[in-house]
Amino acid sequence: TTADAAANWTEIRSARTNVETDGDSNLSLHTRAGASMSENWLLNHDGTQDHKGNATVNSASIQGLQDGAAYDFDGDGDYIDVGTGVLNSEDITISVWVKPEDKDSPALQGIVTNGTTTGTSRRDLDINTGVFKFHQKSGSAQLESTSAECREGVWQHLVVTSATNGSDTDTVMYLDGVAIDSYTATGVVMTGITDACKIGFLNSSNRYFNGQIRDVKIFPSALVAGDVRKLYAGEN
Repeated sequence: TTADAAANWTEIRSARTNVETDGDSNLSLHTRAGASMSENWLLNHDGTQDHKGNATVNSASIQGLQDGAAYDFDGDGDYIDVGTGVLNSEDITISVWVKPEDKDSPALQGIVTNGTTTGTSRRDLDINTGVFKFHQKSGSAQLESTSAECREGVWQHLVVTSATNGSDTDTVMYLDGVAIDSYTATGVVMTGITDACKIGFLNSSNRYFNGQIRDVKIFPSALVAGDVRKLYAGEN
């Protein structure tokens, strides 16, 4: 049900920092000083609730941070590795607030992706030549991108849903609570995604996000339009 879906999601919140995972699937928070990285603190990846008491699918919540905190990415090597198992649900919803500083440099900028190479199954929500795009690939079957207008210096709420419909896959993109693009891939079901979820990075050394990202939520189901509007209004 949509009520169950709204109670099960992965959320990532923090302030101007860089996050990686170590070999034990912990989240490692780092601060950056020039070319060096100095470890700040670790967060276990096995928690069950976010800081509002909401259940999480894979613990990617940073406890104690208040609404309004954001990750600040400079487009030059900053990203977050959330770990594996976050984007592999057959049906999925990705919700994120973004504030791009430069939508054209670099031309490709990862927002929420599985950070994989171009030859395997993948899900990529990114900025591509100045517009928001959502791209999926299952094995050799490639799903056409959905897209939306991207504006610089403005917070925008971006949501994409992907749902299996028989032997097909339906995708919808929402911008600021309104559905603005959709696509149905005939004869394709999303399976086989195994790579780690990355925030602010897209499978190449020059594809880092330039701007701010906050309130990332990943649901293991495809939310309906009413639930997306509630996310935009801050009700979920």
